[in-house]
This record gives sequence, structure tokens and C-alpha cells, in this order.
Amino acid sequence: MYERVLDERQIASDIIDAIRSTTDAPLSSCIEAARSCMAVMAPFVQGESFVRIQEAVNSYTVQVDNCYDYRLLSEMKERLTALFKEKYELSFSTEQDDDVLVKYLGMFASCVKKTDPRVSMHLISMDDYQWMDHLINVYQILSFFNTFATMCSTGRHAWFEAWDRVPNRLSTNACLRDRPCLTRSTVPRV
Repeated sequence: MYERVLDERQIASDIIDAIRSTTDAPLSSCIEAARSCMAVMAPFVQGESFVRIQEAVNSYTVQVDNCYDYRLLSEMKERLTALFKEKYELSFSTEQDDDVLVKYLGMFASCVKKTDPRVSMHLISMDDYQWMDHLINVYQILSFFNTFATMCSTGRHAWFEAWDRVPNRLSTNACLRDRPCLTRSTVPRV
């Protein structure tokens, strides 16, 4: 007959991941909740197995590449990467996915705030911070277009004053530099 081998560290990790995924509380709070639950059960549950699990919970350290937050952040990173690529391919001209992009960015930021910093650093550093560079470029370009749209709605005079300052910034941004639709020569002067 098959007898399961007790892996107290894995059980401690599973308990904390279950609390984290169910409550969406910060990881540090989930660890404390698991410790409190173990302390409450300790007087009623005897045995070497329970003591080993309790010790594993009390000495828990997050496994940066094998925890709930890592899996969640990895999934969001993949979805955001697909959205980033779509934005690059379409020259940032579509807005249909902006709500989805904002939703995933919000979820990603929320998870990063609630997890151990080592988890997010491990995930972001896996590709030499290239993903972070994509994130910054998308943020800068979306901010630019929002500002640009606001300037356009204020009137031609303000628009041209702002546009006179823009090409210097565009020439330093590799993402925008090669976009023919954003060169000074394509802007009609009145």
C-alpha cells in the first residue's frame, strides 16, 4: 500500500498560498494568519506530523519561483506582454484594449504591493528587466497621447506651442523615433 511522505514545507506553503488566493490579503498577513491558525489548533491536535507542519509554518520563507503570487504575476505578465506587442504593432493607435491594459496593470500593481518584494524582482529580472522597459515605454506613450489629446482640445495656439517642444523628446525615444506619423513634417501648419 502506498503511504504518503510528509513534506511539511510544501504543506506550509500550500496553507499560506490558499489563504493568499482566498483572501487577497498581503502575503505577510497571510503568513501571520497561518501561524495563528496553527497556534489555535496546537492544543487540540497532537502528533509529530502536526508539530513539524507548525514549525514549517513558523519558519516559512517564500519560494520566489513557486508560490501563488509568482504564478499570478507570471500569468498577468504574459497577458500584458501580448497587449504590449499589439500596441507596438499597431503604433499605439488603437484604444480598444486600453481598458484591458489598465485592468491588468492595476491587478499587477496590486499583487506586487501585496507580495514579498523578492517575488516581483525575480519575475521582472528574468529577462534582464526588458519587460520593465516595455512597461515604461507603454506608460510614456499613453501619457504622451493623453496629453496630446488634451492639448488638441484646448485650441490651435496651445497645440502648436506644445508641438514645437515635442520633437526633441520624440527623437530620444526609440519607440517613437521611427514612426512616420509622428514627425514634424506631417503636422499641418495653419
